[in-house]
Amino acid sequence: HAILILQRWWKRVLAFKSREAAAVVIQSYARGYLGRCRVTKEKHHAVIIQVRFIFNLIAFPHLAFLNLVK
Repeated sequence: HAILILQRWWKRVLAFKSREAAAVVIQSYARGYLGRCRVTKEKHHAVIIQVRFIFNLIAFPHLAFLNLVK
């Protein structure tokens, strides 16, 4: 009888470890996906800033960004 209790306990331990490992994999994929989304959005924002800067430099050369660009 004691061996059955021990086997049942060990089976639960292994099941818990398996679920824990699966959760770690899922979390790592989710974090990677969210990180890639964030980087993509930041790159997009950087391009918008660059485009607007160049547009203002071309469209308003007489302002020269208040002497910031020489």
